[in-house]
Amino acid sequence: MKEFFLRSTYGLLYVLVILIFTYYNLSPILLYGMGILALGELKILLHQSSRQYKLWNWIFFLSILPWISTVLLNTLFYDPMNPGLYVSVLNRLQIDFLVKNFFEWRWVWLSIFVVYVIVKFFRLGWYAILPFAYVMLPVIFALELDLVDESILLSPVLVIFMYMWVFDTFSYMVGKLIGRHPVAPSISPGKTWEGLSGGLLGVLGLSYLMFYKEIFPFENVSSVIMLGIAMGLAAFFGDLFESGLKRKAGVKDSGKLIPGHGGILDRIDSFLFASPAFFFSYLIIV
Repeated sequence: MKEFFLRSTYGLLYVLVILIFTYYNLSPILLYGMGILALGELKILLHQSSRQYKLWNWIFFLSILPWISTVLLNTLFYDPMNPGLYVSVLNRLQIDFLVKNFFEWRWVWLSIFVVYVIVKFFRLGWYAILPFAYVMLPVIFALELDLVDESILLSPVLVIFMYMWVFDTFSYMVGKLIGRHPVAPSISPGKTWEGLSGGLLGVLGLSYLMFYKEIFPFENVSSVIMLGIAMGLAAFFGDLFESGLKRKAGVKDSGKLIPGHGGILDRIDSFLFASPAFFFSYLIIV
């Protein structure tokens, strides 16, 4: 009972933090913090050196700096009651032009890091590029929609987390009740086909709810089904992939940051796969 209370309390706090940050349009700060913590846990799972870890931290910071600078600029200086003051302050500081151009050229800066990562891959193998491909790129995909697109009524980052929470809840409940057939027993015996089916039904229901409430710009019912299936499968394989990393490293959890829940990677493993799935599904649908 004590463990259940502890797990529930910290789980609610985790959700509350995400709701607050996304409500106040601070998703870049939220995801940057999560990403740094995830890179630290990944360092341990992959047995990386401290030098490699520091290097990836700097690359991560520089990769998402355009998004961070934009949201900080709006947070620090913009007053909806006095937008003229916003322009006046920026002109005085002479940083508006720099930040806007920096943001518009964000994919150029990112391409430089991608080239570097490809070189690292040919020199050291796929483990060397995993921090970039597994943690950094998914964060960038989520932020791109969160700051650029306004056709989604809720924060896209929050929408992705909602899909993850619904999938995890339904897959866990159905798996516990009727789960009999493991999907990948050598990696994660607890994940069953029945649980996967329950999770998919849950996210399909969420997609239809967003379609009905006009939260997401769905074109038709087929796009509702496509996004639901894409997000459900991405969440499942994200969880499975992290389970494989932990099994290879010989650990039960990626860390001990959140009591009763493990590390931050244990909380965002599905998100890291679902973010690119959401990004590309959105491009196809809209």
